[in-house]
Amino acid sequence: DKTESDLAEGALRESEERFHLTFDTSPDAINVNLLENGLYVDINDGFTQLTGYTREDVIGRTSLEINIWHDPGDRQKLVNGLREKGYYENLEAQFERKDGSLTNGLMSARIISLNGIPHIISITRDISDLKIAEAAKQKLQEQLHHAQKMEAIGTLAGGVAHDLNNILGGLVSYPELLLLQLPDDSPLRKSILTIQKSGEKAAAVVQDLLTLARRGVVVTEVVNLND
Repeated sequence: DKTESDLAEGALRESEERFHLTFDTSPDAINVNLLENGLYVDINDGFTQLTGYTREDVIGRTSLEINIWHDPGDRQKLVNGLREKGYYENLEAQFERKDGSLTNGLMSARIISLNGIPHIISITRDISDLKIAEAAKQKLQEQLHHAQKMEAIGTLAGGVAHDLNNILGGLVSYPELLLLQLPDDSPLRKSILTIQKSGEKAAAVVQDLLTLARRGVVVTEVVNLND
């Protein structure tokens, strides 16, 4: 009675067909390598799309020979993790494509035995677009943080400017009143003019602070109040 044997063979064929279907159609890069030296045994189309390397380019060669690891230490990290636990999840690494450009991948791998020899089967997802989006998000967050800092500085500057304006009112206006009462040849005129000019310079600085606080330049014009 070969019924059980036939059923087992049929189940094995079905399992292999599912594996090959998944292997061949996965958009992620899937490759099988020798654990010992990283020699490529098989790759899928997703691997070619990710790296630009075809089967003819890699089968029978090691990952170090084709220089696919931008940092060879990442492969050693992967191998160490596999030897320790038998699997490695979510290793983020940079890979060198066939044309020399870099791509970012998120790799998970496990050790499997093929004919009694330990191999690595790994799946790598292209996360280059995700990294670009994360960088853009980080830049926006930095810009927002900078805008919030500038807003806080502007609020502080506005408060300081208004307080200084109250103080400077006397330094700018009283010298002018004093000059009206002094004769043209008074030795005090020079000192009072110096005080007045210093007050006007300080007032100009205050206006700069107010410009910062308002986040815009104020345009002034002379108006005849009689009109």
